[in-house]
Amino acid sequence: MKAVLQVWNVPWLKVVLASNGRFSLWQGVIFKGRIQGLAYRLERDWFAIYSRTGTLQFRKNTEEFSVNHDLRCAYERSSDGTRCLVLNRHGREVLRHRYRMIMNADGEEAEDFFLWAALLLNDKTRQTRMLEAWSENLP
Repeated sequence: MKAVLQVWNVPWLKVVLASNGRFSLWQGVIFKGRIQGLAYRLERDWFAIYSRTGTLQFRKNTEEFSVNHDLRCAYERSSDGTRCLVLNRHGREVLRHRYRMIMNADGEEAEDFFLWAALLLNDKTRQTRMLEAWSENLP
């Protein structure tokens, strides 16, 4: 499995997710295939949501979670500017990622990959749209 992902908020930058779970920048000049998802890097961690064999996957570095009815997502905001994305499967926490919200030059919150991810992971209609957009089968 190899997937080419668009980098969150950098549409011209692509990342390859290799079968070994490693992320690397796209080395080609032009990519003519279909993008299979979105990737985001925060400090040393890579995160991605992408399509593989007809299902959505959420990944943090090498940890991968199939997005299905067993996966629940919570998004927590703190008054000190920290945010937290929490994934639960069968009522058990499987991932907790706490981070500080990035502010843009105007002092406003920048677009938040994790908020977008939480909205997607909790909405079957959005998931269906993303699967269609990221389908591995070219038209």
